[in-house]
Amino acid sequence: MTVTQDQFTAAVLDPSASVPATLIGPDGGPAARRFDVYRNNVAVSLTEADGDVVAVHVKAPSRRPPVRTDQRCWDAGGRV
Repeated sequence: MTVTQDQFTAAVLDPSASVPATLIGPDGGPAARRFDVYRNNVAVSLTEADGDVVAVHVKAPSRRPPVRTDQRCWDAGGRV
């Protein structure tokens, strides 16, 4: 039995899901550790992509120094 794409996707996107039992590594053995690394890479990539898409604007009071968010320094007027 093989793992369907839907089963694989569901397992990758749900951290509480178990590794599909029929998933095997290139050596023919269980691929649990390999799958966990892949799942983590997907989660990190999606988190970073979400941060790139969703703009965060912080309006700091003028008496405070600029607020640093996502590698950019925003002044009180929302300008970089």
